[in-house]
This record gives sequence, C-alpha cells and structure tokens, in this order.
Amino acid sequence: MLPTTWVEGLSLVFDVLILLIVSKLVIMWLIRFEVLNVAHPFVAGAQEKIQAIFRPIYDAVRRVIPPVFGIDVAPIATIIIFISLKQALRYFFA
Repeated sequence: MLPTTWVEGLSLVFDVLILLIVSKLVIMWLIRFEVLNVAHPFVAGAQEKIQAIFRPIYDAVRRVIPPVFGIDVAPIATIIIFISLKQALRYFFA
C-alpha cells in the first residue's frame, strides 16, 4: 500500500533504511563466519552498495559515539536514531 501522507512516506523510508541496516549486519556476520565469500561478485557488490549508502551516516555517528571495547555500535545507534525519529514524526505530525 502506498503512503498517503508525507509522514507515512518518511516513515516508510525509515523502515526501509532499518531493513537495509539489519541486512548489512546479517551479511557482515555471514562473511565473518565464512558462510559467504567476499570474492563472489554478488556478495561484494551488495556489500559495497549498502556500505556506500550508510558510510556518511555511520561516520557522523562514530564521531559522537566511538567504538566500545573494539565493537562498532554505529549500526545499532543508527537504528535507535531512525526509530526515534519515526516515532517523533508520528507523535508530532500524525
């Protein structure tokens, strides 16, 4: 179903971005546990495209929240930020 208001459209964009972040995390874990091979063109291309989308966002988050004990928390922080923005939009404008 297509969104009828700009708030629903922006909410849908946040949902898609969250889904892409989760898919990127799953791909990273599968590569880490050697289920996926980075040498495969499809895997390498998908990883590069998703990384290109989120690199500016992650860089901004990493400036505020550095890695904790060597663990990059930028994806989780970004998901929390997107969910918070989505809820704020629905609360104030819907």
